[in-house]
Amino acid sequence: GVSTGITSRIDPRSMSSASVRRVVCIHAMKASLAPTERAFSRGFPQAQVAHLLDDSLSVDVAESGCDRVMEDRFSALGKYALEHMSADAILFTCSAFGSAIERVQAESSIPVLKPNASLQHEIVSRG
Repeated sequence: GVSTGITSRIDPRSMSSASVRRVVCIHAMKASLAPTERAFSRGFPQAQVAHLLDDSLSVDVAESGCDRVMEDRFSALGKYALEHMSADAILFTCSAFGSAIERVQAESSIPVLKPNASLQHEIVSRG
């Protein structure tokens, strides 16, 4: 199984291990869905990629910033991905939510990656 007690220090390449079957990508913009799907199909084709979209996030962060309410929303999205989508790993695809993603990393027992993690850079460069 996937290691427990994951922190932000996890090596993103561990997502390519046999223990990671389903990666839930959490999006704040519709436009990121297709490029992410293409990148995974080229760079990590064995993964089952599932998408969770909340396109109000980008609008709301522009108005209120990455505040406690936004962090609570991200926490709920992370829990939903784990409990209802059977995530083995989570990849956030929008970089405007650093502290909110860090909260999900601290709360999660699975790998949770920011969009600037080396795995995404590698996959995008291939796509």
